[in-house]
Amino acid sequence: MTTTPRRPAPLLPARRRRHARLFAALTNLIGACAEAAREVYGPIAAAPPDQEGVEVETLSCMRVAMSGPLLLDMARSEDTARWPDAVAQEDAASRRTYAARCALAEAQDAVHQLGPDRGPVPLPTTGQGAMMDLVGAGDEVTACWRRDPQ
Repeated sequence: MTTTPRRPAPLLPARRRRHARLFAALTNLIGACAEAAREVYGPIAAAPPDQEGVEVETLSCMRVAMSGPLLLDMARSEDTARWPDAVAQEDAASRRTYAARCALAEAQDAVHQLGPDRGPVPLPTTGQGAMMDLVGAGDEVTACWRRDPQ
């Protein structure tokens, strides 16, 4: 009996366009960063080895530093306007993972504040971090229940 491998489902055209638009914005920004780096490091690389100082132009670096966040925000807002449902789902998922990462960061801070004389304390594993997130959600439910038992 022979079987053919199952192909992954193709992305929907709208989803492909969405990602292509975001990648295009990032690619433009990366290209601008590369050009700015070339303007700074090109003269340094071309300078004679015995030259003490090299004059470089940093205006393009400043331009990219100031315009980069705006370009990314524009791409993000266009993404939100075109695909509001997908963005809402992704934002909800990122809030959940953000809360879990914050809980792990707090645990790591607590471990590092103990100091070396307290002995080694293992950091939480990924599974333990997920359980910490569930405990935090349980605390929120309990607080709501105390305020309004019904």
